[in-house]
Amino acid sequence: LGLAGAGIGVSSVSGAVFHDLDEVTSESSEVKHPWWIQEVDNPTLEVDWQAIGKFDARKTVNGSSTAPYQYAGKEEWDKVLAEAAANFKQWNGENKPGWTLRDYILSRAVGGASTDFWVGPGKAPTPESLGIPRWEGTPEENSRMLRSALKLFGASLVGYTELN
Repeated sequence: LGLAGAGIGVSSVSGAVFHDLDEVTSESSEVKHPWWIQEVDNPTLEVDWQAIGKFDARKTVNGSSTAPYQYAGKEEWDKVLAEAAANFKQWNGENKPGWTLRDYILSRAVGGASTDFWVGPGKAPTPESLGIPRWEGTPEENSRMLRSALKLFGASLVGYTELN
């Protein structure tokens, strides 16, 4: 009854109800703007459509990892990346808070590298490829880490069992 009531409540709040795809794609289903917003074929200002080109989304904050090359140059950006890798390796070795292997992997898992792969998922770096030691924990530490990550990703309940 609780889920059914919630479903009925959500459906009543959702507003427009469509019966078929034709109804969804009809003009009447478009967004209704206030009276002062009009759609016109000819804007009030002259527009040189030949001067307008495609927008390069790589040059935005949310663009691909190649964006910094356009601003700092490839050589400078390569230096920055090398320094960042050296700092990570040093800080990881010092167990600096926020820079442990577990911190790094959790950060990558929640989207630190999600925009880098437009042709499909890439391979996550291994501790060996990062030049740092592999994390070894007890089964209890491993389960706490996994539970924390899964709760961060939206799990409400996590359980474990031993397999023989």
